[in-house]
Amino acid sequence: MSKSEAGNNLKKRSQGMIALLEMLQKWLTAFFIFTLPIIFYVLNTDMSYPKVIYSFGMISLLLFLWGIQSWLKGEFRVHLPILFWPSLLLVVAAAVSAINATSLGTVLQSLAVLVYFVLFYLYVANTAKDTRTFYFYFGAAMLAMFPIAVYVLLQKYAIVKGGSINTLIGTLGNPVAVAQYLDSILIVGILLFIGRVSGWMKVLLLAAFGAGFGTFFATNTTGPLLSLLIAFVVFGIGLMLFRKTLKPLAGIKGWLLATVVLIVAGLVFVAQPRWLPIRLGELPESQAVALYDEVEALNQMNAATVIPSIYKQIDYLIELWQENSGDLRGYYWLVGLEMFKDQPLFGIGLGHYKVKYADYGAKLIQTPLGQQVNQRLMELRERHPNINLSPAQAHNEYVQVMAEMGILGITAVVLILGMLLWSGLKTLRTESSPYKQLMFLLLYVSAFTFSVDGLFNFPAHLPASSMNLVFLLGLAHSRYFFPQSKTIALRQWGRHLLVAVVMVMSVSISVLAYRDWQANLKMERGTAYLSSGLSIQAKEQFEESLKLDFEPSAALYYMGLIHLEENDLSVAKDYFERSLRTRVFEDTLWKLASLEFQDQNYTESREYLRRLRAMFPNEDVFLEVRYLEALIEIRLGNAAEAIQISQDTLKEHPDFGQMYIAMGEAALSIQDYQNAHDSYREAVAYLNSLIDDILIYMNEEETVPEAAVQQLRQWQFQRDEIVKLLEQLSQVLDE
Repeated sequence: MSKSEAGNNLKKRSQGMIALLEMLQKWLTAFFIFTLPIIFYVLNTDMSYPKVIYSFGMISLLLFLWGIQSWLKGEFRVHLPILFWPSLLLVVAAAVSAINATSLGTVLQSLAVLVYFVLFYLYVANTAKDTRTFYFYFGAAMLAMFPIAVYVLLQKYAIVKGGSINTLIGTLGNPVAVAQYLDSILIVGILLFIGRVSGWMKVLLLAAFGAGFGTFFATNTTGPLLSLLIAFVVFGIGLMLFRKTLKPLAGIKGWLLATVVLIVAGLVFVAQPRWLPIRLGELPESQAVALYDEVEALNQMNAATVIPSIYKQIDYLIELWQENSGDLRGYYWLVGLEMFKDQPLFGIGLGHYKVKYADYGAKLIQTPLGQQVNQRLMELRERHPNINLSPAQAHNEYVQVMAEMGILGITAVVLILGMLLWSGLKTLRTESSPYKQLMFLLLYVSAFTFSVDGLFNFPAHLPASSMNLVFLLGLAHSRYFFPQSKTIALRQWGRHLLVAVVMVMSVSISVLAYRDWQANLKMERGTAYLSSGLSIQAKEQFEESLKLDFEPSAALYYMGLIHLEENDLSVAKDYFERSLRTRVFEDTLWKLASLEFQDQNYTESREYLRRLRAMFPNEDVFLEVRYLEALIEIRLGNAAEAIQISQDTLKEHPDFGQMYIAMGEAALSIQDYQNAHDSYREAVAYLNSLIDDILIYMNEEETVPEAAVQQLRQWQFQRDEIVKLLEQLSQVLDE
C-alpha cells in the first residue's frame, strides 16, 4: 500500500470517527436536555442538588466530546454568541466577589455552576447549526414536560407517593419550582407546530401541552402565573409589531385551536371535584377520614379559587402582597439592599446571601424602617407559625446579584438584558424568513418570562429553570439563526492548549462533583441514623462526609449536635461556628448562644441572639430567646432591663410563665425580695402546670420517649430549687 493510500484510509477513518462522535454528541445532548428536569435521587431530600451534580457530569462529557472532535478535525472554529462577553463579565464579577466572602469554597462552588452555564450556552450556540439539530434539541426539551406533568398530577391525587394532597414535589421539589420551569417552556412550545415535525410528534406535543397546562394551574402559584400572562401579552405585541410572524401561525390554526382547548380542559380538570383515587378501606380509620377531609377541602378550594383567580388576578395579587408574600419578600429585598450598601463595589460574595442574611437582618431591624417591617413580620409569624422567614435566596434575582456581586455584577446583568433587547429587535427587523422570525420571537418571549419571574422569585437558582433559560438562549443565538456569523479559529498550539484545558477541567470538576454527591449521601444517611438514635453510626457517616465534601455545611452542624449530646461542649461549639461560614440556621445560632452563656461569654451570647431574632423564629423559639436575653442582662448587672424584657414578654404572652423565673432572679439581684418572692411563686405554679401536663401524657402513652422523662426531671428539679428559694425569701420577709 502506497503512502497516499494509507493517508487516504487514515483520513477516512478519522472522518468516520468524527461523524460517529458528532452523532453521539447530538444524542447525548438531547438526552441531557430531556432528563435534567426529570432526574432526581430518592436519597437526596434536596431535589435541586442531584440536578446540579448531573449537569456537571453531562456538560463535562459534552465538552470533552467537542474537544476530541476539534482535535480530530485539526481545527477549532468557535462562534461567540452575543451574550458571551457580558456573561464573561458576570463570571469575573462572581470571581472578584470572593474578596469579601467568608467562605471561599461557597464562592467557588457557585462560580463553577455559573461557568458551566456559560459553557453550555456557548456549546448549544455552536452545535445547533442546522434545522434538524435545532428541532432535535428543542423537541427533547418539550417532551420532558410530559413526564414531569404526569408525575406531579399523580402525586397531587395520591396515586403515587411523594408529597401530599396540597404539596406537589414532583421531580423539581415544590409547586413554585414546578410552575417556574413550566412557565418558561410552555409558550415557546408553539415552535414545534410551525417546524418540519412529523404528525405523531405534534400529537405528542399536544399531550405535553395538556398535561403541562393542567399541572401549571394545579400548582396554584401566583408569580409564575403572572409571568406567563405577561409573556402572552408581550407575544401578542410582538406579533402586531412584526406582522410577518402571523403568516406561519395561519398555517397551524387547527393545532393552535387544539392547544387552546387543552388549556381550557386543563383548567377545568383542576377546578372540578376529584374522586378519591385510593381505597380508603386499606387505611386506618383516622388516616382515611383525615385524607378524605383533605381531598374535600382541596376540591372546594379549587372550585372556588382556581377559575375566579384567573379573572380577578389583580385583586388577588394585591391581597396576597398585603397578607403575606409582599411583606415577606419586601423584607428579603431590604436585607439584600443592606448588603449592597455595605459592600457596593464587589458585593458580599457569590452564594453568601444565605450566609449573611441574619447579620444584615439584625442591622436592618435597628433602623426606623426595619422597626416597621419587624412589627409586620411578627404579625405575619402569628398568622402563619410555620412560614419560613430565614430564606436561602432573596426572592428577587436582581437584588441578590446586587447583594452578592455588587455594582460589577449588576452591571453585567444590565448589559445582558440590554444586549438581549437590542439584538432581539435588530434580528426581528432584519430576519427575512417569517418562520425564523416567529421562532426567534418565541424564544425571546420565553427569556422575558424568566426575567419577569426573577423579580419575585429565584428561577436562576433552580437548576432545571436556569439551565432551560441557558438552553433557549443558546438556540436563539445559535448558528442556525446566524449561519454567516464570524467565528474564531485557533491555531494549532492554541487549539491543543484549549482542548487540554477543557479536558482537565471536565475531569476535575466531574471528580469533585462526584465526591460532593457521595458526601451528601453519607450526610443524609447520617441524619437517618441520628433520627433513629444511633449516634455512633451517625458520627461515622458525618466524619466520612466531611472528608469528601468540598465545602461542608450541614454535616458540621450535625457533628456539633453529636458532640453536644456527648457533653463535649468546646468541640460542639467549634463545629457550630464552622458551619456558620456556609449556612446560618436558627438552631445553630440558638445552640451557640446557649453555649456562650454557659461559658459566661454574655456579650457573644447576646450577639448570637440578636442575629437569631432577625430570622423571626417561631413563637416557641422566640420566647426562649427572650428568656435567655433577660438572664444575660441579669448577669451583666442590668436588672432593670431584665425586668422590662420579662414584663414586655408576659404582656404579650401571659402563658409563658418561665419569664417569672427571670423576673424573680432579677429582683433578687437588686434585693427586691418581695417582687422576687411574688415572681418565684408564679414560676412554681407555672412549673407545676407543666409537670401535671407531662405526667398526664406519660400515663396515656404505652412507651414514653427518654426526652420526655429527662424534661420531667428537669422541671421537677427546677421547681424544687425555686421552692427552696421561696422558703428562704419568706424567712427574710418575715424578719
